[in-house]
Amino acid sequence: MEYEAIVVKSIQAVAAFAGEECEPTGNSIGRVPRNKMGDAIVDLKVGTAIYGRMVMEAKNKKLSKKEWEIERDGSLENRAATGFIGLCKHAEDMPTGNRIIIMNPRAMVLAFNPETDDNELVFLVYHLVRVATLSESGTLDEVSAGEVNHYLAETMKTLESFDSITRTA
Repeated sequence: MEYEAIVVKSIQAVAAFAGEECEPTGNSIGRVPRNKMGDAIVDLKVGTAIYGRMVMEAKNKKLSKKEWEIERDGSLENRAATGFIGLCKHAEDMPTGNRIIIMNPRAMVLAFNPETDDNELVFLVYHLVRVATLSESGTLDEVSAGEVNHYLAETMKTLESFDSITRTA
């Protein structure tokens, strides 16, 4: 619970820069009876209108890729979200040994230790998932969806290069 509380504060800081609020939900039951999956939610705004929702799940333990998929699917359903960010405290607890797992453009898992890592990693993943989630909803004003998808693909390639740098280091 300590890791969850600290990470939610990091997400709250990043969400605030986007003009959004991150609500801790880890202690409350969601849409699914007796289910508390999804540690925090952010309603995504374009202007003042809400067009999507992201959910975050924090784990301070090793999970397999399949277990992260279960966490993703359960959190998305329980919190009525379409975007997912998983946060794992230690890189060695990541299923692939990489710092970032890109499940799809709207679902990523990041190894993030708030004691040693910079919030810029959370900022980057947050905004990638945010833009992909808004793009999927078809609500990005004044921006071409093709252009967004192009930049998302380029950024995802850049993120994958971080993994190879981490392995080399």
